[in-house]
Amino acid sequence: MIYDWSTTAALASVQDIQPDAPFTLSGEGLWVCLVSSGKCTASLPAMGPSAAGSALILPPQSVPAGHLILSRAPLALAPEGSCHLLCVQLTGQAAAQFLAGLTELPFLARGETCPAAAELMGRLAAGPGGQAAAEVAPGTSRRTTTAG
Repeated sequence: MIYDWSTTAALASVQDIQPDAPFTLSGEGLWVCLVSSGKCTASLPAMGPSAAGSALILPPQSVPAGHLILSRAPLALAPEGSCHLLCVQLTGQAAAQFLAGLTELPFLARGETCPAAAELMGRLAAGPGGQAAAEVAPGTSRRTTTAG
């Protein structure tokens, strides 16, 4: 059997964000965001509270620190005061199958249900060798890494 990379969940992007205004994550695959401090509102814009495939599209959800947001794009995130988010975009067949299995979007999970998630996401953000693998745009607090 020949190994096919598309059957895995591949890292496509990492975003370490302290937003001061609403923003939208885009692109294919599964977005996983950790709200590490503060609160934000998560929603899928231009989608009403109707079923899309097998997942129910929920109205905007307030997400406190310590929670994970799992969703497809476009995922709109708006800070409720000061907040910090660490978001990773996963692509590939495993990510698509996981996303297809979610019953509602955006799906919220308490961080304590997966205590290693924050550590693993931090490792992804740090990149190989523990060095920061993100570019910082001058005058912003948003770092983005795109895996190639």
